Amino acid sequence: MDKSEANRRVLVVDDEHDLLKSYDDILTARYKRQSMRAKGLFSTSEDEEKDKTIGFEVSAADQGQAAVELARQALKEERPFAVAFIDMRMPPGWDGLETARALRNLDTRINIVIVTAFADKSIDELQSVLKYDVLQLRKPFISEEIYQLAWSLGRSWDRDRELEQEKAFSDCILQTMDEPLLILDTRARIQRCNPAFAGLIGIECVELIGREVAQFFTEESADQVLSHFQCELQRLHDQNYALFQTTLEAAPLPVLVLELAPNRDIRSIYLNSVKLGQMLGYSGGELVGQPLDRLLNLKQISTLQRQLREIDTVFSCPEEHPFHWQHADGRKVDATVCLLLIEAQEHPYVVMQLRNESTIHPDLLSMTPFGKLFENNREGQNEQIMVHRTGEEIAVAVSGSLFVVGEEQQKERGAVLAIHDLRSRKREEAREQYAAFQSGIAEMSATILHNVGNTVQGVRESFQDILVRIGEFRKIQQLYSSLSDQLKSSREQGDHEAEEKMSQTLLDASFKLPAAIGEVLPPEALLQRVEMGVEHIFDVIRTQQVGARPEIHQTYFSLPQLLNDLKILTQSDMEKQQVELQFVVPEGIAEPYLPRNQLLQALINLLKNGAESILTRMDQEIQAGRSEIERGLVRLTIELDETFLLIRVEDNGNGVDPEIKEKLFRFGFTTKASGSGFGLHSIGNFVVSCGGKIAMESDGVGLGASIEMKLPMNKRV
Repeated sequence: MDKSEANRRVLVVDDEHDLLKSYDDILTARYKRQSMRAKGLFSTSEDEEKDKTIGFEVSAADQGQAAVELARQALKEERPFAVAFIDMRMPPGWDGLETARALRNLDTRINIVIVTAFADKSIDELQSVLKYDVLQLRKPFISEEIYQLAWSLGRSWDRDRELEQEKAFSDCILQTMDEPLLILDTRARIQRCNPAFAGLIGIECVELIGREVAQFFTEESADQVLSHFQCELQRLHDQNYALFQTTLEAAPLPVLVLELAPNRDIRSIYLNSVKLGQMLGYSGGELVGQPLDRLLNLKQISTLQRQLREIDTVFSCPEEHPFHWQHADGRKVDATVCLLLIEAQEHPYVVMQLRNESTIHPDLLSMTPFGKLFENNREGQNEQIMVHRTGEEIAVAVSGSLFVVGEEQQKERGAVLAIHDLRSRKREEAREQYAAFQSGIAEMSATILHNVGNTVQGVRESFQDILVRIGEFRKIQQLYSSLSDQLKSSREQGDHEAEEKMSQTLLDASFKLPAAIGEVLPPEALLQRVEMGVEHIFDVIRTQQVGARPEIHQTYFSLPQLLNDLKILTQSDMEKQQVELQFVVPEGIAEPYLPRNQLLQALINLLKNGAESILTRMDQEIQAGRSEIERGLVRLTIELDETFLLIRVEDNGNGVDPEIKEKLFRFGFTTKASGSGFGLHSIGNFVVSCGGKIAMESDGVGLGASIEMKLPMNKRV
């Protein structure tokens, strides 16, 4: 039969044929008999159509076996019966109970009415055998009873099929969803799940039904959740008292707030949530200002008072003390309490949350506006850990919402949870983090090599100069060694004339020795340059030894001394490349508080870049055949702008194409054939890490360039 069509098929079983005809007369469509005096002498066909009763399709059998065959054929045709009226005594065949049992075994959905004139079986016996949906009707029956039962049970059959279709539809959705899903009741117990969730934790759905969802999470307990709410409520009370009141009134929990004396004696009811009013049958502010004995007897108030005085912290859930709360209609409602103390200057409050089987579980609070109000203040609360049956921990994100069934007081019936498996995302993040770590290591290594390389080059030039001077020392050594050997040989041969001549030669040479040594001895500046270069290399390496993120050592230092060290470390390169170095520094600049070694290295790199740019420009001009080549110049200017130190390095080198200007500080980007792309990048990172800014200006290729660093004078990095 069409699933959208109402089922009006009725099976009647009775061994009295007159009664079978009565059933047919009662249930078959007919017009209501109306009093002509009340209706009037005339009526239209439209009026008659409105007065037409609902008709049923009746099938009759005078024995139980025949009734079962009719039901079997109806099922085969997909036109099952909605209701069966069955006589209890039908000799010589089956009685009504045996017939009803056979029909139920054949079709579990059929509604059964036992119609009998004898008290052969009690309704309890019938229910015990047939389990559900069985009614008993006494003969002789009234026509309206038969009609109303057929109509009511037919509608019940239709509604059951609608629910079955909805359940099948929801089951289809649930089963085919790739995302793990759970349906919980208000106590956070699993009612249904899909295969995706069963696969996630390695437990079949049938084993999960009825178990608390918290068992599968390594998360904080429900009491810890409420403890967090207590902290947030205290914060809300202190910051926005009006919001504190309205929040508790709208809480999705049965909440009762009591005003306390300073010694924690209970004074009166301060406010209650709407949910508590619904739980105990009170409306609006009916309880506000009332003594607590309106809801509890004196013995239980004494127990609660003792609990309040024994609380050592601001939160307690004494589950071993259930209370019997007075409902407005006189009955008792059993519920335990959780006590949350709220401190106030004038007097404290206790927020009592009532808990029983009808109360929403604290684990579901985060899905309510009340819970979200507090959860928003928690960091990382969405990511949780589930436990597979093997013990494996699974990172998941949980989202969901409560669902409501029925309009009466909008009662929550449970929640739908979506579990998002984060393992793939975590693995991807780990790969990205490892790649970033490797990139950072590569960048750090390149920065070390670049900075050390710049310094080593200057040290190498100075050391080569020292080696040349040492070679001159060796020549002097060889000269004196040769003269000494000749003098010794003359003495051994007894040639006094030759001996006297060699002695005089040695004496003359000794007078010239100090001047000769002075000419070849390395000057102090050269030795200082080597010493400072080696020390700077050690500083660069020490800076990087703490790991991928270099440790920053800030200190107050003398800027003129820094520039003097800079000049010593770069002088050899500048002289070799015939580049003039100028410093423009005002007097009286206060000592900056910055990472001195990193700043020194940045300036070394900038001066070196400027000198290399000048050489590139000169080479291009020579290749172009220009007769006059402008001498190279690198100028370092320092200014003080309020609390910022402005350092500008200008050169008359090859300049930069404006289109690539923004790329120059990127890792690995370079315009030089032998460049690494690390120098400017490391300088940019250093400036940004200090809270400063860096910018490059150039009018174009061949027109020079300038780089300006703006660094805070006294900001902690």
